[in-house]
Amino acid sequence: MIIVALAVVLAIVSPIIGFALYKRDRIERFHDRYEEVLLVAKNHANTIMVTIQTIAGLSNVQSFKGGSEFSGPYSDVIAIAQIFVLDIFELFHTSCSLKGDYRDKLYISTMGPIGMLLFVLLVRATYVAVKG
Repeated sequence: MIIVALAVVLAIVSPIIGFALYKRDRIERFHDRYEEVLLVAKNHANTIMVTIQTIAGLSNVQSFKGGSEFSGPYSDVIAIAQIFVLDIFELFHTSCSLKGDYRDKLYISTMGPIGMLLFVLLVRATYVAVKG
């Protein structure tokens, strides 16, 4: 199933990358012209995404602690916001095989991306040191 999902993602992303490489000069001119506007838009989008993930996460914590579900239109908005929350434990179904409570999941979810970032930086630094 994962291979099929990766194939679908690759089939969607490949034409986009090909088009971007084909129109590289035009894209670079556009970026140079609107660099500050793109940066501001990116920062606003990051703030909105973090807020959406926080609100959706609070719903999960509320129900995990034994509280009642949110009611009415707010629960519908939360259901839509769940699309943007990447829960690695639900994605790989590791909650059955790994023992631990919500705090352990929170630590792994928070520190995992930082660990991956450090790994990527280490690989990149090694590449630059070797290739020059």
